[in-house]
Amino acid sequence: RPPRSTLFPYTTLFRSGVATDAQSASDFLDGATIKFTRDGKVESGTTNSYGKYAVMLVAGTYAIEASRDGYITFKGEIIVVSSISIGGAADVALSKVLPEGEYRVTLTWAKHSRDLDSHTYLGNNAQDLVYFGRKSRTDTATQMSATLDRDDVNGYGPETTTYKGIGTCTEKAHCLVKFLVDNYTPNDGDIGASEAIITLYKG
Repeated sequence: RPPRSTLFPYTTLFRSGVATDAQSASDFLDGATIKFTRDGKVESGTTNSYGKYAVMLVAGTYAIEASRDGYITFKGEIIVVSSISIGGAADVALSKVLPEGEYRVTLTWAKHSRDLDSHTYLGNNAQDLVYFGRKSRTDTATQMSATLDRDDVNGYGPETTTYKGIGTCTEKAHCLVKFLVDNYTPNDGDIGASEAIITLYKG
């Protein structure tokens, strides 16, 4: 299902956000187009050199689309009932177009639970773990690799993992790759209530 965020009600509905590369929170994307569609009407904004954009919206449920040359178009849904500022549900992260044999996974969620973590298992019988404590591994038998590019600890995400060398594995015991989500802060909220979205990109 598409990403969905619910925000608390105020009277002024001013939406602002920032677009970044899915692999790096410090790589701001200029020239990205952010569109919001509701009942056939479209409101849009374009990011500046700092990756920032702003639009005025009335309350309601919108389809959101973010696009930029060289990146895979992001599509989702958002429920707007208040003003939204940078650092929250208004932000978008775009994944670069991927070459053959590469995949990318992004994990996004609501404000709570505050810290969901991406875990990848690969290697012999999928026993090698890639996570915030060890962000990259390469299976020497197959050269399949996983890298945790981006780790988020304050809600919303994304967390981003990139996989390389996928699709040519012939060593059966080494061919399985598993992706799991761990709730690092269960005291802050249940994982089932976090509205977590896992998106898998190819090409």
